[in-house]
Amino acid sequence: MVSVPSNENGTFVPGPQTVTYVYRRNDAGDVTVYHKSVYDNSDLSTPTVLDGTRKLGLPYTTTPETYSDFEIATVPSNATGTFVSGSQSVTYLYKRKQSGGVTVNYLDNHGNRIETPDNITGTDNVGLPYTTTPKNIPNYTLITVPNNANGTFTVSPITVNYIYKRQDAGNVVIEHVDEDGNVPLDTPEVLDGSERMGESYTSSSKSFDNYDLVSVPSNANGTFISGTQTVTYVYRRRDAGNVIAYYVDSYRRRLDTDEIQDGRGKLGLPYTTLAKDILGYQLQSVQGNETGIFTTGIKEVTYIYVKDPSAIIIPSPLTPVTPSPIIPISPISPSQINPVTPITPSPITPGNLATPSQIIVPGRYEDVIIRPNRPIATPSIATGSNASGSSSDGHSTIRPIKTVTVQDTNSKDAIQKPEIVIDEPKISNRNPQPDKNELKKDIKSSISATRRAMSVPKTSDRKDVRGYMFIFISSLAAAVIFWKKKETK
Repeated sequence: MVSVPSNENGTFVPGPQTVTYVYRRNDAGDVTVYHKSVYDNSDLSTPTVLDGTRKLGLPYTTTPETYSDFEIATVPSNATGTFVSGSQSVTYLYKRKQSGGVTVNYLDNHGNRIETPDNITGTDNVGLPYTTTPKNIPNYTLITVPNNANGTFTVSPITVNYIYKRQDAGNVVIEHVDEDGNVPLDTPEVLDGSERMGESYTSSSKSFDNYDLVSVPSNANGTFISGTQTVTYVYRRRDAGNVIAYYVDSYRRRLDTDEIQDGRGKLGLPYTTLAKDILGYQLQSVQGNETGIFTTGIKEVTYIYVKDPSAIIIPSPLTPVTPSPIIPISPISPSQINPVTPITPSPITPGNLATPSQIIVPGRYEDVIIRPNRPIATPSIATGSNASGSSSDGHSTIRPIKTVTVQDTNSKDAIQKPEIVIDEPKISNRNPQPDKNELKKDIKSSISATRRAMSVPKTSDRKDVRGYMFIFISSLAAAVIFWKKKETK
């Protein structure tokens, strides 16, 4: 009490009276409000003091503070209360807010992710610092470091983007070639290696007319590297039929060797055939296509020639033939011969053949033959010893015969071809031994009627002695055996 009224004691009077005692509240202790971090008990702000003067017994009230990086973790039990005589403390505890975290991306200059992102967790760390570092990524070069590579955690998520550029590689050249000379079958395909170091590439074969794939390269699929790479597919041209050129006369007789163009590995390629200059002939016509394309079947081109009447063919001299050496027969030892019964031989009538001393065979039919400084030949005469054929009644047919031969060595296919001319025979009286005078007359008339005379050497008669030799050897063997038996006795 701080004041006692003067009429504290007095006398009642007719009117009202007021007696007022004046009091003052006692002082109480102060109330101090703290806002601290739960991590280190540090003050987040200056403590607040509630003055207790003349407040003893009065109530007090406190409230938490608001912070950007912290949130209330613990509200004290005496956040509200009554002033008392002693001092009081009210402590609010705070923890950091949960951040949105930091995501670190590694992108190329086209915005593509080239490495797995890194995440930094944001648990109760708003306001705390973070740090990121770039990675060393093969085949890439770092070109951009972001401004927020290092910073402070916030409630909102943070994104950090490192930008890289892929290094340049060498080009990949894809070729499709023919195995014969590596001739390109198509324009090479070039895969650009810019910014593709370490990337994968693929290639594939192609389909070409008349070709088969024979080789697939080992690097058909691979990876871009620093140097240029070549991928080569090899193809083989398919086999075609041959092209054959014939050179014949109008009777289809070969005048020169055939020209054969091998069709192996030539399907679809062009071919060309040419006529030949053949002595004594001129080209008349061509059957088939002289030029064209190799196909799967055989192609035939026939060049047909006819005689050139203006050409003169001079034959070359005959080449003498070297006779083969005669191999002697080894004699037979008498001990190796078994005795045989002698055979009485039947009479053998030897025959004589007329043989010309020289045969000249022409090279081709219908040749125009000029023989300068050469005598004209005459036919050999069939006589009784060399006449061929006989009738059942013993009469013979006599045929004077000539054989004329010319050799043309200017032709590649100079085949000797005899031309035999047989005169019409005259039949004499049915007598196996014709009269010599009549025979001479017939022959002379035949010769004068058919051809010009030519000189021919004499003919010779030959007898077949093989029968006699066999009888002689057999008799000799029998005699030797008989002589040995006689000695043994």
